[in-house]
Amino acid sequence: MRKNWAALALTGMLCLTTFAGTQTVSAETADSAKQVDIVFTHDTHSHLNTFTTIVDEAEKEVGGFARINTLIQEQKAKNPDTLVIDGGDFSMGTLIQTVFETQAAEIRMLGYMGCDVTTLGNHEFDYRSKGLANMLNSAAESGDDLPALVVCNVDWESMEAAGLSEGQQLIRDAFDEYGVSDYVVLEKGDTDIAVVGVFGKDALACAPTCELLFKDPIEAVKETVEEIRENEDVDMIVCVSHSGTWEDESKSEDENLAKAVPDLDLILSGHTHTTLEEPIAHGDTYVVSCGEYGKNLGELSMTQKADGRWEMTLTKLCRSQQTLIRMQRHRTPLISLWILWTPTIWHSLAIPRIRC
Repeated sequence: MRKNWAALALTGMLCLTTFAGTQTVSAETADSAKQVDIVFTHDTHSHLNTFTTIVDEAEKEVGGFARINTLIQEQKAKNPDTLVIDGGDFSMGTLIQTVFETQAAEIRMLGYMGCDVTTLGNHEFDYRSKGLANMLNSAAESGDDLPALVVCNVDWESMEAAGLSEGQQLIRDAFDEYGVSDYVVLEKGDTDIAVVGVFGKDALACAPTCELLFKDPIEAVKETVEEIRENEDVDMIVCVSHSGTWEDESKSEDENLAKAVPDLDLILSGHTHTTLEEPIAHGDTYVVSCGEYGKNLGELSMTQKADGRWEMTLTKLCRSQQTLIRMQRHRTPLISLWILWTPTIWHSLAIPRIRC
């Protein structure tokens, strides 16, 4: 099965100690080649707490940032240089969203968990330009460790040529305050990794309150990758994309991106809430997704080949409900933050809009 859209298909295949899609690598290659470990989330939608849902025809408690944090910290104990990335839509979906503007709870929690990079999803625009700007400013003013925020296809040139609206100017200023960029370069052990972000066409169609103009995603990523190749000395290029995949490959945005920009080594595909048991490969470019609401944490390892490209040597999806016992040693700071935000949430005048 190339794609899996139903949780049932994950039965018995997704667990902390079960590996899917493992490829054999020679001992010589493993000893000499560069290797990178990556963990990823996307479409968590303000699901900081666990929640009850049906898994494998049984009612179970799943998700929650405390459990995700446990998995991340366990991985970092094995490899401190693990890259942690997120594919956007980290907000909107629970009562936590009512403090989106004032507390920036979701992106600050990503930072607390050690997330290196995230991007914008369509739901980050749900509280309009002022809401997004306020969130970014609140996050920046918090003084917390925050993930880099990357998106390469905002068309500031066209907007500035026409004259920025009040909302566009608010976001422009907030981007500057937070430090939003087209891409970032991260050093992970002996490997330099460029991470570029992109906002997809369907994501824009799903963001009716967004005032920003965007360039064509594929063309913008092509230009950014060319810029990276010209100006940076990197070993790997990763794209955090809020574009998504579909069963119809011709309409599958991130697959089209993989085919159009072959210099990308990895695409983390958010937006469509897809759960991929195995990565989609187009040439030397892999597309991965782990599903929505923090139900799973995606994990993968990549090994550099002799030609400089990368092959995926390990992929797995970890079900967050399996960390119920182990999470205890990591949960105290998370609960402390929840206690801090709870009074603000319950006294908020915002009307929550619970949406997928």
